[in-house]
Amino acid sequence: MKKIIILSALSVLLAGFVIMPAVRAVPSYADKASAEFADVAAGDWFAEPVGYLAEHGIVRGYFGNFLPADNISRADFLVMAMRALDVEITAGIPRFSDVGNDDYYATYVATAHIHGIVSGNEDGTFAPNAPVSRQDMYVILYNLLDFKDKLPSEQLSTADFREFEDSADVQSYAVEAVDALVRGDILHGMDNRLNMREMSTRAQAAQLIFNTL
Repeated sequence: MKKIIILSALSVLLAGFVIMPAVRAVPSYADKASAEFADVAAGDWFAEPVGYLAEHGIVRGYFGNFLPADNISRADFLVMAMRALDVEITAGIPRFSDVGNDDYYATYVATAHIHGIVSGNEDGTFAPNAPVSRQDMYVILYNLLDFKDKLPSEQLSTADFREFEDSADVQSYAVEAVDALVRGDILHGMDNRLNMREMSTRAQAAQLIFNTL
């Protein structure tokens, strides 16, 4: 009788072990970025946003690389931001002389132009392959958030862009955008500077867009 009781207890214990699910570590977005792009290490400051954006089809690499230190072009930033904010792309012909119908970004530029998100240059060009200035990048992102009704409804940060050392470099057309992005905790600056006169790298653009999501 004692053997039966002991065996029954042992069976219950073994049964408990059998039904326990295996625990596996879930790869982080930084790990996914490192696995997908040869030039991104999991410990890089931009690895998590790049991994997240890649996982959701927002960014794509070039022959297995992300090129994080390269300046991002006006067209690439627009495409990246529109994908991130799920802007519906409508069929249309680009109204800029330097954007062809067959360019991969053509419908994005056309859609953004129709909705007043981008306006282009006075000479009728969009300069899609030119590096995007930080000021233009912030204005484009602000316009997209406004279009999607996703501008921060309250002040999420106590920062004021006027407190940055180089706030005087913010041109008048970008003041509203910069102010909203700083107050919305989307734009943080670096070492108390906004560096408005510099261009943006692909890594920095990925981080900025990631901050909106």
